[in-house]
Amino acid sequence: MALLSERELDEAYLAAKPGEKYLLFFTDGGAVGLDLQNATGAFTVRWVNINSGEWGPTETVQAPRVAQLAAPGPGPWAAAIVRSRGAQRTARPTADL
Repeated sequence: MALLSERELDEAYLAAKPGEKYLLFFTDGGAVGLDLQNATGAFTVRWVNINSGEWGPTETVQAPRVAQLAAPGPGPWAAAIVRSRGAQRTARPTADL
């Protein structure tokens, strides 16, 4: 199952340890859904502007759900998405289909 949804071709890329941490890269702004339905707790999203190296905004998303994430502006952006401190560290069990 893909962790990214609502994604255009070459819009965004993801590296992940599902349920714990994610690294999201947008090539030129944009927005995607990140599947956190099998995770629990809060995740901190910290943005960085790749062109300038400057930190962008920080936000929090709550699991379990598909989190809607949008780059703060045009151009290349990356987001480190990590479980917030004190949040439960186990993923929810998934059913075999």
